[in-house]
Amino acid sequence: MIEPGHIYKLPHLETDGHEILTFIRRSSDAVDYGNGEHPGTNTQEVIRALIDRSEFLYNIIPNDETLDAIYHLRMALYCYEARAWRRKQTKLNKKAGRHSADIRHHGANQDVPFTKSNAGQPVRTVT
Repeated sequence: MIEPGHIYKLPHLETDGHEILTFIRRSSDAVDYGNGEHPGTNTQEVIRALIDRSEFLYNIIPNDETLDAIYHLRMALYCYEARAWRRKQTKLNKKAGRHSADIRHHGANQDVPFTKSNAGQPVRTVT
């Protein structure tokens, strides 16, 4: 890890090389990074890549463990997308504070405008 929570150095397998995984770092009322902001990806995009990679591997050598991993990655993606949607609706990303006590947990997200099966698609909201 190079920068906790934001930049990771991932080792190559069978070589001394590495890849850098960078998550976006931007300020809000909840946290101020000053001049330390930088572009990057988010967790959902990484999970989408992991799902794609897992489906690719499953098509080469099908097995139950890979199917289980795909299922759980899709559920993680759904949870992150539901979290992002709810935070956007309440503008929680723009202000300090925590989720209120009425936020649902562990899959009881009946108010989000997508389902577990289509959570990988871009969120479309009506404004």
